[in-house]
Amino acid sequence: MGNIPAFFARTDMFSRNVGSDMYRPLVLVSYALNYRVGGFEVRGYHVVNLLLHVLVTWLVYGLLVSIGGSGYGGLFAPALFGVHPLTAEPVNYISNRSESMAALFALLSFYLYARSSRGRPSLLSLSAFAGALLSKSAAVCLPLALILYEISQRGEGGRGGGVYGVASGRSGCALVYVAGSSALIRRGDDGERLRSWTDQANMLVNER
Repeated sequence: MGNIPAFFARTDMFSRNVGSDMYRPLVLVSYALNYRVGGFEVRGYHVVNLLLHVLVTWLVYGLLVSIGGSGYGGLFAPALFGVHPLTAEPVNYISNRSESMAALFALLSFYLYARSSRGRPSLLSLSAFAGALLSKSAAVCLPLALILYEISQRGEGGRGGGVYGVASGRSGCALVYVAGSSALIRRGDDGERLRSWTDQANMLVNER
């Protein structure tokens, strides 16, 4: 548990394999909590992964309802998502927990945004987006999804008009994340900048 602060400041703690640095501090925190409770007992890790998948499935349903889904469609889509073989990997594959955590926070951010009043962006939604970014970098796509949602609402007499708010708020958050995580990955444990891939290639070619 004492390593938790380092998860947010170092990328080399994600994997012991050289060159596999990633910035997913919230995922590492979840592993640390798992270890604190049950050590290396595999069952506990699978239980957490399963609970995350159930929560993600519930959020799929909640999001569909919040944006206008109803009837059998509102139930069929999350049910299909919950049991489809393609979604089994994040449950079975312990180290793939990042998928479920990023999906959980991203869907929560979308859900909170869809339920917020027009012109009043939800701070909770933005916080959930930050959680998604701290789980997996693929979450940077969320602002685009929200922009498309806003555009679609314009033609249906819905919210609309919030495109610039989404672009400035969440896109700004995404840019800060990309810049910060990239800077951390490019630095070694001692704070020295790592050699670029071109420098490393030249060293290999010219090595005698």
